Amino acid sequence: MNIHQSLRKQLGQLLCVGFHGTTPTDPGVQNIIEQAEAGLIGGVIIYRYNILNRAQLTHLLLAIQGAKTEFPLFVFVDQEGGKIQRVDSSQGFKETLSAKRVAADLSPKAAQQHYADLGQELQAAGFNFDLAPCVDLDGDPPGPAIGQLDRSYSRDVTTVITYAQTMLEGLGSQGVLGCLKHFPGHG
Repeated sequence: MNIHQSLRKQLGQLLCVGFHGTTPTDPGVQNIIEQAEAGLIGGVIIYRYNILNRAQLTHLLLAIQGAKTEFPLFVFVDQEGGKIQRVDSSQGFKETLSAKRVAADLSPKAAQQHYADLGQELQAAGFNFDLAPCVDLDGDPPGPAIGQLDRSYSRDVTTVITYAQTMLEGLGSQGVLGCLKHFPGHG
């Protein structure tokens, strides 16, 4: 392997791509599997349009994870809870509470268990990375991107830190990585 091929594969590990398709035989799915096997991508993100139901999703993700790659692929989902859910009860998954509701209704210990349950569901379906939690502070008045969608735990920094940590720990206990977002923030 020459230096350009090596650099191309190293850069490919940094790329996460979306795709069109719901079955392993769909052209979009075949394309990302080929890209993964060539070392051109390091992960895929699954959107709602890729998901019909839980069984279909698991079958799709098994095929994607079956790509012959040097490193396991990251399989991302944006599953914050509340109004930001890519998997939900209509597809055979449990509902995930919004950040605002978690902080209002659950103790940190109960929140960590809620997120461990989420992590177990995500991991069982084939995900290993959740693009959550939001660490934005709720605004006054609540902004359209965060507060009006209940995506923030609180206006209080300590509360946001506490509950974001419970999400990372809960997901992590099930082998799913989390991602702090959107600093410096929408809130």
